[in-house]
Amino acid sequence: MDIQRTSWPRVALAYVAGVIAALQIGVIAPIVPLLQKDLDLSLPFVGAILSCVTLMAVVLGTVAGTWTNRFGLVRAIVWGLALMAAAAALAALARGGAMLLAIRALAGLGYLLTVVACPPLIARIAAERDRGFALALWGSFLPVGIALADAGSAGLLDTVGWRGLFWIDAALTGAVALAAALGLRGQAPGVAHDAATPGLLAIYRMRAPLLLMISFGIFTFTFIVFAAVEPAYLAEARAMPLAEAGRLAALTTMAAIPGSLLAGWLIRRGQSTVALAWVGIIVPAALSVAVFTPVLPNGPVVAAAVAALLFGAFSPAATYALIPRIDPDPLHFAPINGLLMQFGSLGTLIGPPIVGAWAVHLGWATAPILLLALAAGGIACLIEVRRRALVSPR
Repeated sequence: MDIQRTSWPRVALAYVAGVIAALQIGVIAPIVPLLQKDLDLSLPFVGAILSCVTLMAVVLGTVAGTWTNRFGLVRAIVWGLALMAAAAALAALARGGAMLLAIRALAGLGYLLTVVACPPLIARIAAERDRGFALALWGSFLPVGIALADAGSAGLLDTVGWRGLFWIDAALTGAVALAAALGLRGQAPGVAHDAATPGLLAIYRMRAPLLLMISFGIFTFTFIVFAAVEPAYLAEARAMPLAEAGRLAALTTMAAIPGSLLAGWLIRRGQSTVALAWVGIIVPAALSVAVFTPVLPNGPVVAAAVAALLFGAFSPAATYALIPRIDPDPLHFAPINGLLMQFGSLGTLIGPPIVGAWAVHLGWATAPILLLALAAGGIACLIEVRRRALVSPR
């Protein structure tokens, strides 16, 4: 039986847990030069530290999704936050690159537990009429967390240094872990240790969820091109100072926040989630033609990139909202969300090196060919999902 009223304070607490998890991804990028100097690290090694959290999701995403049902959603969130808090404290004490890399792997495990368990918990504590809206809002957790990491680093780094920044991170994450332990206890009863949870191979055999996750991975591939590759493009192809290119790329990434909120509002107003997912894939790929053209001046190029991620944010919002519709069994949500994390993280992991290599060999102006081809594949997946799995076209 569906619950009658949504517990919005608990939904907000789960959302904050996700934002804190995303903050762990964003905290490293602003301190890269300091880590290189203080710990004598090479740029490739720092790159490994940057991607370590994402790599954990690629390798263990579906496993974590299957396991969290048996462990318990709330317990997974609390333990995930606790692991991230411990990792942040250890990072503040790091004396070498190898130690920091191991610590980031620990943070990656905590991140994975948290972001896999939060959406199914939100789905269970939201009334049916609010579920799509609540899950669409959840889709903004990653850009919000990364934006907060950027803003916090800019305001605190000169005062407390990178070690102090990690101590603040540890205290903040620990506080949210305590709040989650107290505020979410007793939620989602009967999920832990439930024998009906599908196994790992069964998740990969679910055709509609797999197609939906492939389309989401295509979105994240395009998203990370705009968010992470854009500074290199602006600096290399347009001779823009690197600092200015970085600021503009941060502005571009932040456009995903109002985009997620707009998608949530549209879903609440009854807009088709499938149509929003299409927009989230088609628009960024189409606007990449304007972004990577050598003809337009910098102003329109940056405006096109901002618009690409604003409308691109419709994709994660719609994807999370679609999961209960393609498989309404609540015991399947966590494993399917683990699959989503696996494909989404794969897109962000391989996007920058593939597009970078493409640009080196074929030129920046040809990058939209790749992105448009991928978008076509994503749309084909969504069409098949709509045909096979959705009860209604909305």
